[in-house]
Amino acid sequence: MRDDKLKTSLFPKNDAYGKNMRDSVYEAELGAARNHMRALIDTGLNSLPGKPWSELKGDLLSRAKTSSGA
Repeated sequence: MRDDKLKTSLFPKNDAYGKNMRDSVYEAELGAARNHMRALIDTGLNSLPGKPWSELKGDLLSRAKTSSGA
């Protein structure tokens, strides 16, 4: 993914400024992705307790049967 972004980058490839800008953009995107993942984990940990797997499995199977028309 990073290589694709570098190939289409607006910053010069052979220029030290361009390399620094690409690296800065990459680090900022990586930091944002980490923060997003932490927020998702935090939301999950702070959510209400889930249902037992057997109950969830039954719900999923019944929904699948209903949506398939069986």
